Amino acid sequence: MLRAGLVALAFGLALLAFAGGAGFTERALPSGESAAGLGARRYFAAGLFVLGGLDLGLPTGPQPARGLLWVATFLAPAITGGALVEGGLRLLRPDLWVRFRLRHHFVLIGAGRLGHLFLEALLSRPGRARSPVVVVDAEGDEDLARELRRRFGAHLIRADIRKPQTQHLLALGRARGGVVLTSDDRVNLEAAAATQDAHPALPVLAHVADLELRRALDALRGAAHTFNAHRLAAQRVFERALRPHLAATAAKDVLVLVGFGRFGQTVFEELLANAGLSEEIREVFLVDRKASDNARFFAPHAPVPCPLPYRCIDGDVADPATWEELKCQILAGVPTGEEPVPPFFVLGTDDDTLNLRVALALRRRLGRGPRIVVRVFHASSFTDAMASRFGLDVLAVEGLMRDAIQAQEAEWFPEPRASGLRAEPVRE
Repeated sequence: MLRAGLVALAFGLALLAFAGGAGFTERALPSGESAAGLGARRYFAAGLFVLGGLDLGLPTGPQPARGLLWVATFLAPAITGGALVEGGLRLLRPDLWVRFRLRHHFVLIGAGRLGHLFLEALLSRPGRARSPVVVVDAEGDEDLARELRRRFGAHLIRADIRKPQTQHLLALGRARGGVVLTSDDRVNLEAAAATQDAHPALPVLAHVADLELRRALDALRGAAHTFNAHRLAAQRVFERALRPHLAATAAKDVLVLVGFGRFGQTVFEELLANAGLSEEIREVFLVDRKASDNARFFAPHAPVPCPLPYRCIDGDVADPATWEELKCQILAGVPTGEEPVPPFFVLGTDDDTLNLRVALALRRRLGRGPRIVVRVFHASSFTDAMASRFGLDVLAVEGLMRDAIQAQEAEWFPEPRASGLRAEPVRE
């Protein structure tokens, strides 16, 4: 856009100078307003962009018009030369050209499913100035590069973020922020630490999938520089489904967390973090093939004494015997003469199909009484139809995380102060 404006300016100045009586020492311009004269003026104005029109000689004519022609004579070849230099850099060193253009940009390491989700949230927050984005992925191919350009206007660099030359190429000193989202927690933390050591003022965010490692980092340095996708989704599930339900029911509720892996544990952490809700909950049941083992690993991170009574049911969530055992344990805890309250189910295994299948089985066994929240990663017309037909609350982790990222992005990456530098989209 800037170059097109400069071309138009140089061309316009030359035509204006010709109209004011300017010309060249080596070429005589046709006089008058005939078609031939106008065509010749345009031809000579365009010739300025080719070696500055050296075969035309020096500008002559009245002083104001001659001055305008001198400006056009210097400006036009400068534009042409700049375009040639840019073309050479793009052809010989495209990544170096990208680095030269980068200002106030985001650097995203890892182009997997979570990386795409982060990009969607990062670039779609209302009222936010769009910043250029560079994505680094060691295994990226041309198909991925085209998709990133088409969907996000992002440039893909196929490189290893742990190498110093890669970090130099990313112009991190001029970046607005960095996000490390590979599938390897160690790579994420090492890359984030190395980047922040080199650029202390740069906000850097690293994803940590391992719950034990994330908890240790929370205790060590706080959560300002790390985040966990499951925690973001669990917080949304708690705010949108659990908290309103607990506040709306008069009797104490029975919660059943189906799947006590990363998602289930983060939901339980949210319950424990809101200790005031302990008066609203009678008991929590943890149903998982390894519920007891996972609970033992979880126990050191729970308050002592634990404000929420919970029991573990070890079993296959697809096995009817598991649900018979759950039914017996729930009824055993109901005081004599008291009507049992329908449980609140949160189905949060890592298998979306299993969650939906178990939800349908529970609905057939228990009827419309219990509320059933089903965790899936991606919402679709099929999941929407299932939710409507069988009275399920289907919550897509994809949407929950996108909302959470948008809500926290301004805190993670504050808007830069006004400066003379403009953020421009990265073009190849």
